[in-house]
Amino acid sequence: AASAGSPAPGAQPSPLPGAFARRVPFAMLSRLDARMKRLQSRLGRHNPSGFGSNAWAVHADKTTDGFALMAGDGHLALTIPSYFYQAGLDTKALGGGDTTQLGLLIPGLPIMAVGTNGHVAWSQTQLFGDITDWYREELQLDSAGKPKATKFKGKWEPVKETVEDFKSLKIDSPLFPSKGGEESWARYATFDGRWIADIEGTKVKQDYAAKAGETVINLGGTFIVPKDTDNDGVITAISFDYTGLDPGNLLLGVDAFGHSKNVEEYRQATRHLVAYSQSLAVADSAGDILYTGYQAVPCRGYLKRNADGTWAEGADPSQLLDGTQYGGFTIPLKDGKVDESDNKKDPYRCVVPFDVYPQSLSPKRGFVVTANNDIGGATLDNSLTNDPYYVGGPWLAGFRAKRIDDELARLAKDKKANVAEMSKLQADVRSPLGALYTGFLRKAIADGKALSDKQKVDKGTMPAWELRAAGLYNSLTATVLADVDARLEQWEKAGFPALSGVETFYNKPDATEKQLAVATLVFNAWHGRFQDLVFNDEPMPGIWRFSGSTGRARTLKRLVQGIGKDNPSKLSSFNKDTGESIFFDRLGTKGV
Repeated sequence: AASAGSPAPGAQPSPLPGAFARRVPFAMLSRLDARMKRLQSRLGRHNPSGFGSNAWAVHADKTTDGFALMAGDGHLALTIPSYFYQAGLDTKALGGGDTTQLGLLIPGLPIMAVGTNGHVAWSQTQLFGDITDWYREELQLDSAGKPKATKFKGKWEPVKETVEDFKSLKIDSPLFPSKGGEESWARYATFDGRWIADIEGTKVKQDYAAKAGETVINLGGTFIVPKDTDNDGVITAISFDYTGLDPGNLLLGVDAFGHSKNVEEYRQATRHLVAYSQSLAVADSAGDILYTGYQAVPCRGYLKRNADGTWAEGADPSQLLDGTQYGGFTIPLKDGKVDESDNKKDPYRCVVPFDVYPQSLSPKRGFVVTANNDIGGATLDNSLTNDPYYVGGPWLAGFRAKRIDDELARLAKDKKANVAEMSKLQADVRSPLGALYTGFLRKAIADGKALSDKQKVDKGTMPAWELRAAGLYNSLTATVLADVDARLEQWEKAGFPALSGVETFYNKPDATEKQLAVATLVFNAWHGRFQDLVFNDEPMPGIWRFSGSTGRARTLKRLVQGIGKDNPSKLSSFNKDTGESIFFDRLGTKGV
């Protein structure tokens, strides 16, 4: 029998009958969000300045010496202990094996993350593929208040309970105190294997004395007594399915990288990859090159789409899916490799085909690039929903990839790529934001001066916004603004190098570099403040999909390019009275 507050089978329809009920208790979402942020922090993904990596390979036909080149830079944080260590493995010299490798490895795993075996060399960047689906569930409790079933296709399907035992040592350290001992906790999954991550209910302390009909559930260190807290007749839960929950053999695949004889063998080795989500740049001793980001990704053909290709209500894999209608996927494997034999038989056991996944083998242009950017042009038409398969996105804005691509195209054109040029490109400090916005800033200074001059002779006919702009210019020091403009002009002519001007054991800046360093400082101080003033006064939590910095960069670019009386960027936020986006108006100030 269902406990109090838990709907019986066939009773209590969803809050929005006939449609996906988006309602999820805010307290539950907040708990889950806080836990995900803690996990991100433990994984080193809490750096507010962002992160990213570069990797590229150049075909032998485009180099000065006729050998292929591979370059990579992981851009990982400097940590103690380090993520990676330089190492050499040679079982031919010691042990009579077949391994000769040089590169970087993760402590405890005798496989190269990036490096070379003399036949192939490879590096990688984060792909940002979408290999996890989240679901809104409707939960039924038993008489003891434990999860009993979840609703699926109108029926209550039994929940799977797994009890796990934990042993901890007694630690007296003030930093990591632990009483030690043994504990047993249950975790729950839906009938088809989706792990339940959070449950609607009341948060309690670990030693809470449960009453009759109550059970304390441990959800990642947060203790919950499940119940219908928002009184809508439904106990809501959130579950997830992740490709890594299926039994892949990641080490087998990565080990095969280090024993490949050429880029094609390396490409075939990626068939082992489940829950890897990396973009790979590879070169071999025959002069060929490869880009691939292949990993096992569910086809998701069971998710309904509208006529225009967009996701139907409750079927968007980048949002909460309707767990009462859509089940968990399975990544089928055979002999340790992703198996496509069920692709046409079972939509829930379908994987994106290997031969259609974005890859590039020795392209005519002579090089491949990956820098956390769009892996196959999926976003270039401004849509993530009109491709045959959804594999992830949106990706990072592409500033780094564009710069690398431009430079490699220049070098490849005249076959000038060599090790020295690769090192120079790795050390490149050109500011793409400087190139994008310096002209805008300089124009603002010039416009302010023009309006200030106009005010002196024609104040009576000037609209309010012109008077405000003139007043702002007049409140500043004209000589300082002229100096700023001159420094930015010098920076622009130099190609926007983001220089520090700081003397170190490896850098002796000359007078010109110090001058350009001032421009670098002025621009970046202005740009950060400008972006904050545009966005931070509007309450817009959660609108920046995937990467906040990328979303802001893309949006700000569109807003700046959308200035003009005829709404040149077709902005929905356009204000015809000011000729620009309403986001440029500071809330809380008088007037515009």
